[in-house]
Amino acid sequence: MGAGDVLHLGTHPPGLVIIFRALAGLCDSFPPLVERIVAAEPDSVAASFDELAQVNLLTRTDRATLWLAALLAQAASALTVVPLYGLLRYSGSRRASWLAAAFWPTIPALPIFLPKSDCLYPLLACGFVWLWLAGRARDSG
Repeated sequence: MGAGDVLHLGTHPPGLVIIFRALAGLCDSFPPLVERIVAAEPDSVAASFDELAQVNLLTRTDRATLWLAALLAQAASALTVVPLYGLLRYSGSRRASWLAAAFWPTIPALPIFLPKSDCLYPLLACGFVWLWLAGRARDSG
């Protein structure tokens, strides 16, 4: 902060810290899981983590935690098609809604933001709005 680099400091919700802490705790508690997660890294990811391990103190548990978080962000991004389809069904046919939702993975912002946690927002936002609209349609609140 003394250097003036405060533009991104504190901009993430506390839930993100809690999620990463939970993933780190999971990896600490189950060493066989760490080995499986690390074994599932593609070559490019493994090379990146190897480079980080040389420069920094990146443990195998840290490595597994980061890769697991990246996989979860990718899964959340892919799952966005479900609530998006549900939202589109309010104004279109099943076929048109599915075709439109199927284009979600081609949105240019996804490869820019993956595997960052920002890719969780579309799933949460679409899911919230879809469930809210479904509740209103059922007059449940």
